[in-house]
Amino acid sequence: MAALPEFIETVRIYLDLIEHASSLTGIQVLSRSAVLPPKIYSLGQLLPAVEPGESEPVRGSSTKRLSLAMEQSDFYWMVHDPIYDRDAVAGLLTEDLLVVYDALKGPLVLYESGDEDSIRSAIWHWKFELEGHCGDHLVGSLPAIHRLVHDHLGKDLSGFEYDG
Repeated sequence: MAALPEFIETVRIYLDLIEHASSLTGIQVLSRSAVLPPKIYSLGQLLPAVEPGESEPVRGSSTKRLSLAMEQSDFYWMVHDPIYDRDAVAGLLTEDLLVVYDALKGPLVLYESGDEDSIRSAIWHWKFELEGHCGDHLVGSLPAIHRLVHDHLGKDLSGFEYDG
């Protein structure tokens, strides 16, 4: 469980990024998203395999709205399953970032309750989400984030400190 503390800290920083995105520029949100989601994904692969407990995270569609202040850059093309799909489908960065937010938030609340059952359930749900739907959104958005940050809009990590 060596990766768990760093995973949880990175999740907290990502949730804070999304919750305070309105106080940042779109470029700042995207630049930080080039750092945090890949770290969450890689650390999530190292979470221990556990059986789920009885506790369930609170679920539901996020009522958050995320504006990257550059609507023309929100839309991108991707291939959903690069092994079998040949046709590109449309993606929305704001939707991807919010799907990841929703998948991480509920289990964090469970984890922070501190009892063994809730902790086990939180870890199981994080692994499940990162290996499934949430992972698809997280990984699928990275090529678009990479292109925007490094080729089209520029990078701005001002005010961002991350020791992970």
